Amino acid sequence: MNAFIGVSKGELAKETMNYLKMEYNTEVPIDDRIYTIEKDGNLYRICNSRDIPRFVGKNFSYGITGKDNAEDERISGNGAFDYIKNLGFSKGNIVFFGTGKKVPKSPTIVTSTYYPNIAYEYGKQIFGGEPKILVVRGATEGYVPSIADVSLDSKFSGNTAKLNGLIELENVFETSAVLIGRKGLTIENFEKNLGRK
Repeated sequence: MNAFIGVSKGELAKETMNYLKMEYNTEVPIDDRIYTIEKDGNLYRICNSRDIPRFVGKNFSYGITGKDNAEDERISGNGAFDYIKNLGFSKGNIVFFGTGKKVPKSPTIVTSTYYPNIAYEYGKQIFGGEPKILVVRGATEGYVPSIADVSLDSKFSGNTAKLNGLIELENVFETSAVLIGRKGLTIENFEKNLGRK
Protein backbone atom coordinates (compact mmCIF):
# COMPACT_ATOMS: atom_id res chain seq x y z
CA MET A 1 0.00 0.00 0.00
CA ASN A 2 1.32 3.46 -0.94
CA ALA A 3 -0.81 5.74 1.24
CA PHE A 4 -3.79 5.62 3.58
CA ILE A 5 -5.96 8.63 2.74
CA GLY A 6 -8.95 9.86 4.73
CA VAL A 7 -11.69 11.43 2.61
CA SER A 8 -14.73 13.33 3.87
CA LYS A 9 -18.16 11.96 3.11
CA GLY A 10 -21.22 14.12 2.67
CA GLU A 11 -20.87 17.62 1.22
CA LEU A 12 -17.15 17.37 0.43
CA ALA A 13 -17.32 13.96 -1.27
CA LYS A 14 -18.41 15.06 -4.74
CA GLU A 15 -15.98 17.97 -4.92
CA THR A 16 -13.17 15.71 -3.67
CA MET A 17 -13.94 13.15 -6.38
CA ASN A 18 -13.81 15.90 -9.01
CA TYR A 19 -10.54 17.22 -7.59
CA LEU A 20 -8.83 13.81 -7.64
CA LYS A 21 -10.05 13.15 -11.17
CA MET A 22 -9.04 16.55 -12.58
CA GLU A 23 -5.69 16.87 -10.80
CA TYR A 24 -4.49 13.25 -10.71
CA ASN A 25 -6.70 11.34 -13.16
CA THR A 26 -7.71 9.18 -10.18
CA GLU A 27 -11.34 8.11 -10.07
CA VAL A 28 -12.35 7.14 -6.55
CA PRO A 29 -16.04 6.19 -6.29
CA ILE A 30 -16.68 7.92 -2.96
CA ASP A 31 -19.94 6.71 -1.45
CA ASP A 32 -21.30 7.48 2.02
CA ARG A 33 -22.25 3.79 2.41
CA ILE A 34 -18.87 2.34 1.36
CA TYR A 35 -16.19 3.00 3.95
CA THR A 36 -12.94 1.62 2.52
CA ILE A 37 -11.86 1.71 -1.12
CA GLU A 38 -8.58 0.41 -2.56
CA LYS A 39 -7.46 2.17 -5.74
CA ASP A 40 -4.10 2.06 -7.52
CA GLY A 41 -2.25 0.90 -4.42
CA ASN A 42 -3.76 3.52 -2.12
CA LEU A 43 -6.38 2.91 0.55
CA TYR A 44 -9.14 5.52 0.92
CA ARG A 45 -11.21 5.65 4.11
CA ILE A 46 -14.52 7.50 3.75
CA CYS A 47 -15.54 9.05 7.06
CA ASN A 48 -16.94 12.07 8.86
CA SER A 49 -14.90 15.17 8.03
CA ARG A 50 -14.52 15.94 11.76
CA ASP A 51 -12.72 12.62 12.31
CA ILE A 52 -10.13 12.99 9.55
CA PRO A 53 -7.71 15.35 11.37
CA ARG A 54 -7.98 13.13 14.45
CA PHE A 55 -6.68 10.17 12.46
CA VAL A 56 -4.06 11.83 10.23
CA GLY A 57 -0.71 11.10 11.81
CA LYS A 58 -2.11 8.09 13.67
CA ASN A 59 -3.65 5.86 11.01
CA PHE A 60 -3.95 8.04 7.91
CA SER A 61 -1.01 9.37 5.90
CA TYR A 62 -3.18 12.15 4.44
CA GLY A 63 -6.68 13.52 4.68
CA ILE A 64 -9.00 15.81 2.76
CA THR A 65 -11.28 17.76 5.08
CA GLY A 66 -12.42 21.30 5.85
CA LYS A 67 -9.93 23.75 7.31
CA ASP A 68 -12.51 24.44 10.03
CA ASN A 69 -12.31 20.83 11.25
CA ALA A 70 -8.53 20.67 10.99
CA GLU A 71 -8.10 23.97 12.82
CA ASP A 72 -10.38 22.95 15.70
CA GLU A 73 -8.37 19.74 16.11
CA ARG A 74 -5.06 21.61 15.91
CA ILE A 75 -6.19 24.03 18.63
CA SER A 76 -7.09 21.03 20.81
CA GLY A 77 -3.37 20.15 20.86
CA ASN A 78 -3.09 17.59 18.08
CA GLY A 79 0.29 18.32 16.52
CA ALA A 80 0.51 15.12 14.47
CA PHE A 81 -0.41 16.71 11.13
CA ASP A 82 0.60 19.59 8.87
CA TYR A 83 -1.40 21.60 6.35
CA ILE A 84 -0.13 20.56 2.91
CA LYS A 85 -2.36 22.37 0.41
CA ASN A 86 -5.43 24.59 0.29
CA LEU A 87 -7.65 22.89 -2.30
CA GLY A 88 -9.76 25.91 -3.21
CA PHE A 89 -13.24 24.41 -3.02
CA SER A 90 -16.00 24.36 -0.41
CA LYS A 91 -15.15 27.95 0.58
CA GLY A 92 -16.81 29.69 3.49
CA ASN A 93 -16.03 31.47 6.76
CA ILE A 94 -16.12 30.73 10.47
CA VAL A 95 -18.09 33.55 12.06
CA PHE A 96 -19.36 34.81 15.39
CA PHE A 97 -23.03 35.76 15.07
CA GLY A 98 -25.06 37.89 17.48
CA THR A 99 -28.01 40.22 17.73
CA GLY A 100 -25.94 43.40 17.53
CA LYS A 101 -26.18 44.05 21.27
CA LYS A 102 -22.98 44.44 23.27
CA VAL A 103 -21.39 41.07 24.00
CA PRO A 104 -20.30 40.52 27.62
CA LYS A 105 -16.59 40.01 28.34
CA SER A 106 -17.18 36.38 29.32
CA PRO A 107 -19.98 35.38 26.95
CA THR A 108 -21.87 32.13 26.58
CA ILE A 109 -21.01 30.91 23.09
CA VAL A 110 -23.16 28.28 21.41
CA THR A 111 -21.47 26.18 18.74
CA SER A 112 -21.77 22.83 17.04
CA THR A 113 -19.83 19.69 17.90
CA TYR A 114 -17.40 20.71 15.13
CA TYR A 115 -16.01 23.88 16.71
CA PRO A 116 -15.77 23.79 20.51
CA ASN A 117 -12.03 24.55 20.60
CA ILE A 118 -12.28 27.35 18.02
CA ALA A 119 -15.20 28.86 19.95
CA TYR A 120 -13.24 28.87 23.21
CA GLU A 121 -9.88 30.04 21.83
CA TYR A 122 -11.17 32.77 19.55
CA GLY A 123 -13.94 33.76 21.98
CA LYS A 124 -11.27 34.44 24.59
CA GLN A 125 -9.19 36.48 22.13
CA ILE A 126 -12.04 38.52 20.67
CA PHE A 127 -14.24 39.16 23.71
CA GLY A 128 -11.49 39.31 26.33
CA GLY A 129 -12.71 36.99 29.09
CA GLU A 130 -13.29 33.30 29.75
CA PRO A 131 -16.18 32.19 27.54
CA LYS A 132 -18.62 29.47 28.51
CA ILE A 133 -19.07 27.04 25.60
CA LEU A 134 -22.45 25.43 24.91
CA VAL A 135 -22.08 22.59 22.39
CA VAL A 136 -25.20 21.51 20.52
CA ARG A 137 -26.02 19.13 17.68
CA GLY A 138 -27.47 20.80 14.62
CA ALA A 139 -28.35 24.45 14.08
CA THR A 140 -27.07 26.99 16.60
CA GLU A 141 -29.16 30.01 15.57
CA GLY A 142 -32.12 29.25 17.84
CA TYR A 143 -30.03 29.54 21.01
CA VAL A 144 -29.26 33.27 20.63
CA PRO A 145 -30.30 35.39 22.51
CA SER A 146 -32.40 33.17 24.81
CA ILE A 147 -29.62 30.91 26.13
CA ALA A 148 -26.36 32.15 24.56
CA ASP A 149 -24.90 35.58 23.89
CA VAL A 150 -23.38 34.67 20.53
CA SER A 151 -23.01 31.69 18.23
CA LEU A 152 -19.98 30.48 16.32
CA ASP A 153 -20.68 28.63 13.11
CA SER A 154 -19.75 28.28 9.47
CA LYS A 155 -21.11 30.83 7.02
CA PHE A 156 -21.63 30.13 3.35
CA SER A 157 -24.54 32.35 2.28
CA GLY A 158 -25.46 33.72 5.73
CA ASN A 159 -29.18 33.47 4.94
CA THR A 160 -30.06 31.19 7.88
CA ALA A 161 -28.51 33.57 10.43
CA LYS A 162 -30.24 36.55 8.83
CA LEU A 163 -33.64 34.83 8.88
CA ASN A 164 -33.14 34.19 12.61
CA GLY A 165 -32.36 37.84 13.35
CA LEU A 166 -28.59 37.40 13.70
CA ILE A 167 -25.81 39.47 12.18
CA GLU A 168 -22.13 38.78 11.65
CA LEU A 169 -20.10 40.14 14.57
CA GLU A 170 -16.65 38.85 13.67
CA ASN A 171 -15.22 36.89 10.76
CA VAL A 172 -12.84 34.50 12.54
CA PHE A 173 -11.18 32.96 9.47
CA GLU A 174 -11.83 31.74 5.94
CA THR A 175 -12.28 28.03 5.50
CA SER A 176 -12.09 25.68 2.52
CA ALA A 177 -11.17 22.09 1.75
CA VAL A 178 -7.57 21.33 2.69
CA LEU A 179 -5.15 18.48 2.22
CA ILE A 180 -3.43 17.63 5.49
CA GLY A 181 -0.70 15.07 6.06
CA ARG A 182 1.24 13.28 8.76
CA LYS A 183 4.12 15.42 10.08
CA GLY A 184 7.00 15.44 7.61
CA LEU A 185 4.98 14.49 4.52
CA THR A 186 4.80 16.95 1.62
CA ILE A 187 2.72 17.61 -1.48
CA GLU A 188 5.48 15.86 -3.46
CA ASN A 189 4.97 12.70 -1.39
CA PHE A 190 1.22 12.88 -2.00
CA GLU A 191 1.61 13.39 -5.74
CA LYS A 192 4.06 10.52 -5.99
CA ASN A 193 1.53 8.26 -4.20
CA LEU A 194 -1.14 9.28 -6.70
CA GLY A 195 1.10 8.72 -9.69
CA ARG A 196 2.11 12.27 -10.63
CA LYS A 197 5.82 12.30 -11.41
